[in-house]
Amino acid sequence: MDDDFDEEDIDELLSELVAEEAAIEAGVPRPRFRATWRRGRLLILPHHEGLAEQGPVATVLGSQERGRRGRLLIADLAESEVGGPEGSGGWELTVTPLTAEPPSPRAVRALLDWSADVGYCRVWLPDRVVTHPSTGRFHSRAKVRCESCGATWRDGGHGFWSRVSKYRCFPMSCQLCGGDLPVWEVERHEGLEILEDEIPF
Repeated sequence: MDDDFDEEDIDELLSELVAEEAAIEAGVPRPRFRATWRRGRLLILPHHEGLAEQGPVATVLGSQERGRRGRLLIADLAESEVGGPEGSGGWELTVTPLTAEPPSPRAVRALLDWSADVGYCRVWLPDRVVTHPSTGRFHSRAKVRCESCGATWRDGGHGFWSRVSKYRCFPMSCQLCGGDLPVWEVERHEGLEILEDEIPF
């Protein structure tokens, strides 16, 4: 028997499985990402059990928001399939804000742009539902600058966009320093040539 897991690890894994099964039975998708908008920058990272969701989080968020109406958005993003076999009907996103103040239009626009770029067909916001048309992203180039080491990454090849669509996210870590990357910016130009892949997932 493999000794890589101790009893505490196994208990934690079992608890997560029970919570996931309960959420599925209740028809409530579990968050896949946590989004943070601050100072014009959108950061989307994988959700995990260690993130604050209730209790002290309200106090922390309240102090962060004081005097910054609409400047801070922290939200959980849950995904679910939209009919069809094996996801052929597409994927939709449900946004659950944790910050009390309404987000700024820029924050909402950035979140909607990201969701369209990575392939979500519909987004459920607290006040409305947004449906995205197909945008032909294979003719676009995306870029991002790592705020830790300053490296700039660009890509726009078919393989790059195929992986973005498959995983419904951009690469989240800098391949040079390992730091978290903000959301990639997508340049949309007619007739942009298909580029070779420059950054792996």
